[in-house]
Amino acid sequence: MKIILVLLTIHTAFAADPVQDRDVWRIGTKYYSFQKDKTTNALLTADCLGKKKSCEAYKALLNKNKIQVSEKDRAGGKNPGAVVCKKNYGGEVLILRNSADNESAFCKFKDNSIASASDLF
Repeated sequence: MKIILVLLTIHTAFAADPVQDRDVWRIGTKYYSFQKDKTTNALLTADCLGKKKSCEAYKALLNKNKIQVSEKDRAGGKNPGAVVCKKNYGGEVLILRNSADNESAFCKFKDNSIASASDLF
């Protein structure tokens, strides 16, 4: 019975969502639901899309063209989006996995909103 419940829970977490462009990413056992924002064409936590005016991740995406990352900051193959996340916004870089077990860097802002790090640069 426990195995069936665990399998059902895993299947539910990765099942197709009726909301278009929704994606689920995880770190360990913590799951985050993302949606593609039509204005910025970027992945944002679903709750951020409902409160765009006060969402730090959304505001950062609107300003991405104004941010420069020096060659020194990119030295050693650093992810430019991760550099922007930490240096410009004081955010926390998270490495999340999707249902296909692919990894990607995300930026968690002080208001707990999250955006794909690659979309910040």
